[in-house]
Amino acid sequence: MKKSVFALLSAGFVLTSSLATVALACAEGSALPRPNSRGDFTPRNANTYQSETNGMVTWPYWRVVSSDGELNCRTAPNGRITKVYLARRDRIQAETRGANAITFSNGAPWMLTRDRCYVRANSRYIQPI
Repeated sequence: MKKSVFALLSAGFVLTSSLATVALACAEGSALPRPNSRGDFTPRNANTYQSETNGMVTWPYWRVVSSDGELNCRTAPNGRITKVYLARRDRIQAETRGANAITFSNGAPWMLTRDRCYVRANSRYIQPI
């Protein structure tokens, strides 16, 4: 733990308490999340953990890998499109402020982003970074 804190301080990071918790978890060598056999990321396999300050939080950083180059972000799971992320350009941050980012709708997992919209939590569309 001291090694992780020293590494973060020496690198000059200034983080809010919620991001500091996430950064420490990542610095301690957490493995990247792996999808289940259907390609879905769920709270069980998306490295969801209990934060000291924010409750249950999910792996924070994701990239868009959708085969058509775009990923729709919606007001709610299966809701209207409010934003479109572009593959090889946009990075998605999972919501880490006060709630588990992954929710289910009709059996499919959806991830709430820091942009306050939802993307399908499936390896066809996103991958952790």
